[in-house]
Amino acid sequence: MIVDRLLPGMDGLTVIEALRKEQVRTPVLVLSALGAVDDRVRGLRMGGDDYLTSHSRSSNSSPE
Repeated sequence: MIVDRLLPGMDGLTVIEALRKEQVRTPVLVLSALGAVDDRVRGLRMGGDDYLTSHSRSSNSSPE
């Protein structure tokens, strides 16, 4: 399962927490633009199995 930290209406970590409370052991990958060390540690401690940061660009930004 892939969850985003910035879901509309509910944080992805809340989703993971609810799954783990119900004993759902499906592996969860957290995909997020929030890439600070504290964000990654929190995602893993909340029950995520891995944490991958993404870097989104606005539609009018130029490639680097």
